[in-house]
Amino acid sequence: MIKIIKDSITCEEMESLKELFPDTKIIVENEGCHDVEFVEYTGAYPNLCSGNLIVKIDGEEIKMFQYDDFNMMSGGYMDDNWEPHCGPWLVAFTDSFVNRYGGKTCDKIEELIQKNVEQGCCGGCA
Repeated sequence: MIKIIKDSITCEEMESLKELFPDTKIIVENEGCHDVEFVEYTGAYPNLCSGNLIVKIDGEEIKMFQYDDFNMMSGGYMDDNWEPHCGPWLVAFTDSFVNRYGGKTCDKIEELIQKNVEQGCCGGCA
């Protein structure tokens, strides 16, 4: 295990350390950048944007509850002919979640949502 105590570390620096030491658990004692992995999103039609999110933060599985930890809305819409149009997810995190894990970690989670959760406009809220 490597423990780093530093005022800040970028996600890029963390990735470089993980490449240099692939079999070593690296702990950074700051609010800068946590290791975040996507596990699962439970939203599905007709409530695509109302699922819970499961991620691993520093190897610990965290279940994020919609409205308690984050809020997610489709950037899509239904036009006048009821045709769906998709856009990127609109994601917001609660203050308590941001205070617990830091803004950079929330940014990383949002990147993972955009990459791993299929964009859609299911019309469930229309």
